[in-house]
Amino acid sequence: MATHEVDIVRAAIAFTSSGLDASMQRLVWDAGRYLIPRAGTGARAQYESFIRQELVSSDKVGADLIKAIIASDPREELITYYLRQRTKASYQGSGDLDTRVRGALGLPGAGLPPARFKALDPFFTVRNSVVHKMDYQDVEAARGRARHHRPVEDAAAMCDLAFAVASDLIHSAATVIVTSR
Repeated sequence: MATHEVDIVRAAIAFTSSGLDASMQRLVWDAGRYLIPRAGTGARAQYESFIRQELVSSDKVGADLIKAIIASDPREELITYYLRQRTKASYQGSGDLDTRVRGALGLPGAGLPPARFKALDPFFTVRNSVVHKMDYQDVEAARGRARHHRPVEDAAAMCDLAFAVASDLIHSAATVIVTSR
């Protein structure tokens, strides 16, 4: 495989990861803003649990949480605080995606089994190698420039799975929104 082809595979993985992050953060913000104010939703239960935990589990309540509590519209500010906490960083693994998207929105696990998320672990491992280590085989070698080479088919399958899980999450959120009306 030519060098430019290997780089295209790496770019596909990096861009898929970026698209996954952006779309899931948008989903959390949009669905969260709709579901959290509604009593009885899983998103509301997750929100209440998170805020309660933030208030009682630490020795000192953070400045951003205090600012939200004393705001002229604390309800809106507390929801914004919660959503920021859930979307402040990129998703670093399947468990992170499960907790910070499915969990934050209180989406049922029936259509999103743990094995579906776990299947994304190889994608995140490769993504982290590409993004954080430039995909070098040995980052500690002073002169080593060897990089991982992956078959196009393997990279395409990993990217397809990432998009499929994102689609599952979006579909699940849409179903919860429609049924919560």
